[in-house]
Amino acid sequence: MNDAVLKLYDAYLQRTNSNDAAASLTLADVLQSTFDARLQFESTKPAIDDSRPMTVPEVAKFLRVKPQTVLCWVHSGDLMAANVAPRSGGQPRYRVAPADLAAFQRQRGATTRSDAPRRAIRRGRPFAQPRHPTT
Repeated sequence: MNDAVLKLYDAYLQRTNSNDAAASLTLADVLQSTFDARLQFESTKPAIDDSRPMTVPEVAKFLRVKPQTVLCWVHSGDLMAANVAPRSGGQPRYRVAPADLAAFQRQRGATTRSDAPRRAIRRGRPFAQPRHPTT
């Protein structure tokens, strides 16, 4: 245990005069502070900045995918992006407008799996002829 937890335990022990109660209260306090720290960490996730377009790596980080996946979405037309490369025919530099990213997220979130039955996967060789024909 670290010093902060030991001090907390001693403070609870002086208040309760019971080892079990002090241990329970210390554990509850440590768990609550851990939960609070996790909640604070999750609330610092990147948000969409409406003032400027995002680069492909920024979009990838925001959506928690690889940059190559974002490029595939851009090339397929699923995600709208503008090429801001200084000259045509060179390396493309895509920028995604926050409104286009929000529309992409709404579109992706609205899709559901099809209820159509899936095709069965055949295993082995069901149509193979026997090696030794019987006569």
